[in-house]
Amino acid sequence: MSSTASNHPEKSSSAFRFPDADLIIRSNDNVNFRVHKSIMRLSSSVLHDTLTLGDLTTLSTPSTPIVDVSEPSNLIDAMLRYIYPLPRHPLEDLRHIRRLLELGDKYDIQNIATAIEDLLLGNTITELYPTQFFALTKKFQLTRLRAFVETILVKKPFALLDEPQGPDEIDHITAEDIRRVEFYRRRRISSARQHFDLEGRTGLPMCECRTRQIIVDDYDDYQSEAERRKICQAWRTLTKICCEALDKDPTLDVTAKSLRELAVENSSCQDARKNLFHAYDVYVQHAQDQIKRIPWTFPLAYAEHQKLIRCRTNDGASIKFRFPRNSSGGRFKPY
Repeated sequence: MSSTASNHPEKSSSAFRFPDADLIIRSNDNVNFRVHKSIMRLSSSVLHDTLTLGDLTTLSTPSTPIVDVSEPSNLIDAMLRYIYPLPRHPLEDLRHIRRLLELGDKYDIQNIATAIEDLLLGNTITELYPTQFFALTKKFQLTRLRAFVETILVKKPFALLDEPQGPDEIDHITAEDIRRVEFYRRRRISSARQHFDLEGRTGLPMCECRTRQIIVDDYDDYQSEAERRKICQAWRTLTKICCEALDKDPTLDVTAKSLRELAVENSSCQDARKNLFHAYDVYVQHAQDQIKRIPWTFPLAYAEHQKLIRCRTNDGASIKFRFPRNSSGGRFKPY
């Protein structure tokens, strides 16, 4: 605990001045918080030890124990609101959130991390600073929030790589974290392609390009390959365009007409426009509905993937991982 008092005039907190208080916590700007020993002991193991070992100052009249701390009054006020049932300040500033978590860690007040995690789940501020919040979740072991932020990172390709200025906790982000997020993103795009392929195989009405393929494929001994080629060429083009677009923006709506226009321009199917904008419209919408149902993360699949890599490594196989390229085209180098 800090025993250095500032030159600020002594004040009392307006929110924390309980008449039956038997302990004063004094901030570094000389603000007194009149609280209860019993509550402090139960809430913080550090304060419990401080009060037990007598690491405090005593006023002469009346004899009220004082604990001097090194933090300013605004932070102590915010910290105590996670101990007492008083209204809490909104979590709108990343630095404030970081300092609160640091306070909770310093004084071993577990309720702070738990409460902040609850408040941040679904909070839009995490979408503004996903890399910084991901680093915080690693540093302070906020496992529930980490899973939530990972979903945001999958929606923002290379967010972990393209951060112009890394967070203070950048060392807590590992190459393994980047591999895992990239695995989720690739797995989701692969699932989206499967939905397009399924629509192309089973649902699409016949068009001239498919009819011509079937005539040719009557002489093909490899029926599975023949079936694959019976998908309308315009649909295959749309599938490729949509998957490439999803790679850049995983939140993309594949029903966007601009994607179909691009597919028409790049398709050799004579019926491309008629098919993609009319006959196949319901199938495009169905593919979008199925894509929306694909989860954003695949922790079990990634665990199996890692297990397979370990088995291959133990068997002597060489497993190489190439870090993905960032938006500028360069390879990411691990921290």
